This record gives sequence, structure tokens and C-alpha cells, in this order.
Amino acid sequence: ILPIFDPGAGDFVGLSILNSDNHEREFTVTAISPDGHDVQTGKASLRAGTQRVLLLTELFGATIAPSAEWLRIDSESNVCASYLASADSVSLRGLEPASAGGATVYLPHVSVSTGFTELDHTDTRALIVNPGAAGASVTAELFDLSGASKASVDIPIPPRGSRSIRVSEEFGAALPDNNVGGKGFEGYIVLRSQVPVAAWQSIEAPLSRNTLRGRSLEEMHPSALSIIPHFAFGPN
Repeated sequence: ILPIFDPGAGDFVGLSILNSDNHEREFTVTAISPDGHDVQTGKASLRAGTQRVLLLTELFGATIAPSAEWLRIDSESNVCASYLASADSVSLRGLEPASAGGATVYLPHVSVSTGFTELDHTDTRALIVNPGAAGASVTAELFDLSGASKASVDIPIPPRGSRSIRVSEEFGAALPDNNVGGKGFEGYIVLRSQVPVAAWQSIEAPLSRNTLRGRSLEEMHPSALSIIPHFAFGPN
């Protein structure tokens, strides 16, 4: 399962698929709309142990359908790995897939800075996917960095459907004013659903896009030691 945050925008949307099986496999890539309908489908065959990188336009034709909001990759193999990247002249966005959903999903970093802050204008979008055959009733609860609950909203999602929300709009009434005509907030969101869902968040600023996959409760294993593998700072 992979999200499409801006269908049709940017210079390219590229997909990487790795077949680590011992046999050649065919992979079916389907673009699905928020209401759960298949809007585009393409197929790619990979020999055993090979990777293929291709643009979505190579699979679907000249353009990505504007109504496409998430991708589903299906194969007889259970050892498929994939990755999605999109870019324009300003930023490069990498998107990590989800192989399954969860009943409780954490979106770990919500950042909002709106108002008269042109260069620092920041907002967070969340894209929630319900890959199952039953409708989902999702409760999104917003927490600040101290762990205090600020607000919650109910989000219905149809079978095989999705929902995109912008934090500054969905939770606007609960966000504190930042004294520059807008809202300022740092925190996180917890999604709770009666059926498994997958989710991603994107922190969007004028010169950057920071996308993270939500982690289900089952995936999270607290540890006394954490290693941060890569960070960078400086004028460039």
C-alpha cells in the first residue's frame, strides 16, 4: 500500500519494485480513488531476484489520474518490496509502503505554523487508507508534546477508500494562536479504527516536504537504545 499525495503534480512519480522471490513474478499496480474505485491499472513482470524502477506514467499512460489517491501492489509473491518517490523543482519526497494496517496508528510529528509566515509557513497533511472490504470509522485524536489531548474528529472511510485531511483545517478550532494571524502547534496524532487502516503524514513548507509513514501499535517496540542513522545541517 502506497499513498499518492499530489496526483499529477511534480516532475515525476517513480515506483521501485523488488522481487526477492526465487521465481519470476508479475506485479499488478492499481491506482485507487478516495471512494474506493480502481481508476488505473498496470502490470510489471520481474525475474527472480531483480528490481525494476519505472515512472507511474509508464504503467498508466501519459498522466496519473487526478482522482488517484493510493496505490495497491498485488503479487503471488509474499516477499515483494517497494518504494515510491515524487519530485519537482523544489523537493524530493520518498514514500515508505505499508504491507498491512492497524487498529491503532500513530502519526508521530504534527507541525503547524500558519498566518503571516511566508517562509516559515508549515502545515501537516494526513492520508488515511482503508484497504479492507468493510467501511472504517476512524477517530483521529490530536495530542501536544506534553501528551495532553487537544481535540478529536471522526473520519468515515469507505471500503478500499481513503481520506486526506489538513491539520490546520480539521483541528483549526483547537490549535493555539501564534500572534502572527495564524496557528502554531507541535504534537502528534493517534488514529483508532475498528478495522485496520494505514496512514502517512506530510509536513509541507515552502521549500520542503517531509513524509513519514504512520506506525501501528503492533509495530512499535520501545527500546533503551535508539540510533538515528542520518542527519545533516548547514547552509546548503
